[in-house]
Amino acid sequence: MKTNFVILLLLMNISTYSQTFNGIEVGKSYTSTALLLKQKGFIKTKELTKYINEFSGQLPSGENVTISVVQTKKTGIVWKLRIAFVSLSNWSTLKSQYEKYKNIVEGKYGKAKEDFAFFSNPYFEGDGYEIQALGKEKANFMSFFNDDKGNNITVELGGDGTYGQVIISYENLLAVEIKTKEEKEIENSVF
Repeated sequence: MKTNFVILLLLMNISTYSQTFNGIEVGKSYTSTALLLKQKGFIKTKELTKYINEFSGQLPSGENVTISVVQTKKTGIVWKLRIAFVSLSNWSTLKSQYEKYKNIVEGKYGKAKEDFAFFSNPYFEGDGYEIQALGKEKANFMSFFNDDKGNNITVELGGDGTYGQVIISYENLLAVEIKTKEEKEIENSVF
């Protein structure tokens, strides 16, 4: 009962701590988030799990993206949005796109609290195998930002070895707290 009261209090305060991406507020219900995405022309393309759904569509800037909407297990609150841009096979183009979005996020949220841009042995920038290095997790390009409420924004490069892509993630701290409490509650009811 105490846990439910805490979750209710967090839900009441969550909008104060929400971030937005393309007018979509992180920390709202999955139902309202999915409806807003559909109104913006996005189509639900995949249900990865019961709690993670993918939507594909186009941003107002013309870029095609896939948005993963991740929700809590009990209350269905969106705690994370993961925006994946179109996969690219050209390192120079991919790195330029990464720098572009990193700079946009930095302009909005300030300097990254942590910033990584390096290759691990045997890979190095200029060897022609940068995309392959991404797939082998030997290329690490990630920037971590916080908004004024402490919510997390990450800009990173990901890849499968053939293609790479820019990924921007938004995590709402209060919604993450709800997620953690719900998962603990579920585990306690099982064990």
